[in-house]
Amino acid sequence: MAFDGIAARCIVWELSGIITGGKVLKVFQPEEDEISLQIRKNTANYRLLISANPQNARIGITGLSKENPMTAPNFCMALRKHLQGGIISDISQKDCDRIITISFDTYNDMGDRVNRKLVAEIMGRYSNIVLLNGDDIIIDSIRHVDSRVSSYREVLPARPYLPPPPQDKLLPWEPDTASRAVEAFADSDHRDKACGKLLMDMISGFSKPLCVSICEMAGLACDMKAGEAAKDPEAMARLREALSEVLLRIAENRYSPGIILQGGVTPRDFHPLAEFSAESSKRYRTLSSCMDDFFRERDLEEHRKSVSGGLLKVINGAIDKNTKKLAALRADIEDAGDFEKLKVSGDILAANLYRLSGGEEEIVCDDYSTGEPVKVTIPLNPHQSPGRNLQNYYKSYKKKRSKAENALVHIGETEEELAYLATIRFSLETCVSMDDIAQIRTELREGGYVKKTPEKLKKRPPAVKSEGFDTAETSDGFALWIGKNNIQNELITTRRAKFDDVWFHVKHGPGAHVILRASEQGGRITGKAVCEAALVCAARSGAGSGDSCEVDYTRVKHVKKQGGGKPGMVTYTNYKTIVVKVT
Repeated sequence: MAFDGIAARCIVWELSGIITGGKVLKVFQPEEDEISLQIRKNTANYRLLISANPQNARIGITGLSKENPMTAPNFCMALRKHLQGGIISDISQKDCDRIITISFDTYNDMGDRVNRKLVAEIMGRYSNIVLLNGDDIIIDSIRHVDSRVSSYREVLPARPYLPPPPQDKLLPWEPDTASRAVEAFADSDHRDKACGKLLMDMISGFSKPLCVSICEMAGLACDMKAGEAAKDPEAMARLREALSEVLLRIAENRYSPGIILQGGVTPRDFHPLAEFSAESSKRYRTLSSCMDDFFRERDLEEHRKSVSGGLLKVINGAIDKNTKKLAALRADIEDAGDFEKLKVSGDILAANLYRLSGGEEEIVCDDYSTGEPVKVTIPLNPHQSPGRNLQNYYKSYKKKRSKAENALVHIGETEEELAYLATIRFSLETCVSMDDIAQIRTELREGGYVKKTPEKLKKRPPAVKSEGFDTAETSDGFALWIGKNNIQNELITTRRAKFDDVWFHVKHGPGAHVILRASEQGGRITGKAVCEAALVCAARSGAGSGDSCEVDYTRVKHVKKQGGGKPGMVTYTNYKTIVVKVT
């Protein structure tokens, strides 16, 4: 993430104007590596979040709330003892590093006025939160670091606080920073470095995304060697101009926080100078609110992946189980494939039973079942009577026949269940919202794939919301309903659609049910509407760009839910097939 030194400078500037002079009312530690301070200033309350999570390390005002543990961790108790009731006197940054110090004026147990400091080290996997006394002695830290972890410094109670090693870099607000950075491009020590890497190595607080943006502003490739770029005076002039503009904005604290959107849609990153990115961005008034939205979306995405991953594991387990079951059933049919021969042998033996006196190991008889008599040898158990041998043949015949018939029935059921599970897996892999995942979980729970907890047994399953499915419109004005999972597919097909509407589904594969709302147009349809609806159906069923896909379509009156079948499983007649190529 782009919480670089510039983001730290921006957040210090923001916090200084918002919470300096504020009083610490409460302290919480909702996560093992995250704290939040409830601060009141004038008549407003603020929640200051400091996270040392390796992936989410940051500091800022947040509107997000989390459930706190019943028992406060030791570090939280230390913060409550030393900071609760204190007044924030200063917020500062060390040079342009990601080290932010918040100073508090408070009182000790004796009632004497003392100074306490909370240091937020936002450094990726080395992030930490350290509480210091007025003499910079460590009281406690959210993450203890001993000599086995770091040979440079220990972060342990009662040790003197030693900041991370300083970086010998140019500070962004110094007047000659732009000139010295550009001159370094022609230096023999740096000419083999990439342009973006050189800027990042030269200027304190610069991250790779910001360096990429500056290179793009100057018309340089970020991975171009500095020595090659230095040969072009015009490129160096453009670089100096772009760099000077960025540095001026930093020096004057004129920021433009924003979430950088990949492809104009997906949040990829955030930065206090998002306007300099070549990609589109969503702008915010403060960096705190920007980070709040960014990490909320990311946390939701991680939660979605975690939940869907658990359900996917259940589905894949069910698929593996049924695949093995199907193989076993087919093996049963193959094993029982000669049961008719057993009946023939039994019939021949019955016709020749009078010839047996007992103790024979086999009997040679004429087989008339094929027309001309054929000599066949029928093995016998010499330790059993002729009647018992005959019973054994008929018994084996009935057993194998029953086994084969039972396997045939269960093969059909197992194949249907595998097809159904494939539709659920496809829906889960393509869904994007927690509501859609909740519907799939409900479907799996009702199908017996996910166990019901006692609490859930007491509650009625949540009703399916009609808003769950997607809607669209063809270029000639026909409305489309698009299901995203089996529950939504069943809803739009069997409950909401009219008889005159047109139903679409890919041939022989899982995917979305699509309803073309012909009933709103008096039952009429157009070739253009059919083609566009089929394209939507193919695209929502996993067909990639350039793929040809067969799509079946018919009036809804010809689509019937399978009796006792799983959600979304239907049969249909009077259909036509259209082949579309996904663009």
